[in-house]
Amino acid sequence: MAYPLLQGNMPGLRFDSYLADAWARAGQEEPTLTFRPWPESQNLPSSSLPALEAAKCAELQGRDVFGGYHMALFHAFFEQCRDISSREVLVSVAAEVGLDVARLGSDLDLGEGKSRVLADYSEIRRSGSLGGVPTAIFTEDLRLEGAVPIELYRRAVETVMKRQLSE
Repeated sequence: MAYPLLQGNMPGLRFDSYLADAWARAGQEEPTLTFRPWPESQNLPSSSLPALEAAKCAELQGRDVFGGYHMALFHAFFEQCRDISSREVLVSVAAEVGLDVARLGSDLDLGEGKSRVLADYSEIRRSGSLGGVPTAIFTEDLRLEGAVPIELYRRAVETVMKRQLSE
């Protein structure tokens, strides 16, 4: 499900010590991922909606290509310091992973991604199922909210797998 963190357009956001500390902690939790601080002279993305909309449009092309695009967007933001609120960047990343760029652009223009993001957002707000970001929902009674150690994710996956094996 998509949940916009920056719903409006907030230009001029900069990488600061709070983000630097949070990214350093995340890098310690998962050393296989790279979190590169953004240059002080470069603005952060002004909204999370464009990337969420593009991801929803990519999903229309198939779950397999969506997965590659989704991860490529994370790499673009966290490792390459690319502005994923920019349509030019979103289309470039789509081309890099082999998406049908013309279809992505058309779906974005038609509002296909936006309508799906807003539907997700409405459902989450209506159900009250989100208590923190990120929220990982494993089952109806098992979820992780907020920035938690990776070991908790491992335990949650193990719990779900044990439940499935015993059914």
